[in-house]
Amino acid sequence: TFVERNPKTGEDRLVASVCGTVHRVNKLITVIPFCESTYQGHVGDLVVGRITSVGTSRWTVALVPQQKDASLPLSGVHLP
Repeated sequence: TFVERNPKTGEDRLVASVCGTVHRVNKLITVIPFCESTYQGHVGDLVVGRITSVGTSRWTVALVPQQKDASLPLSGVHLP
């Protein structure tokens, strides 16, 4: 998943990097892929997940139901 800027309107939009069925519940948008594959992360990737717990120095993030939760140190969080 990544953010793409539309050159005609100048607006940002969220683009899924997998082909699948889109499910929308209020503001939550998920894409169920047609074929299962393992995500190989790279520096600079935008990763969408759900915060499952908040600690004093790190958050636990559920990326997809089939994988283990990720640990996100608060030092790596950059808020606008």
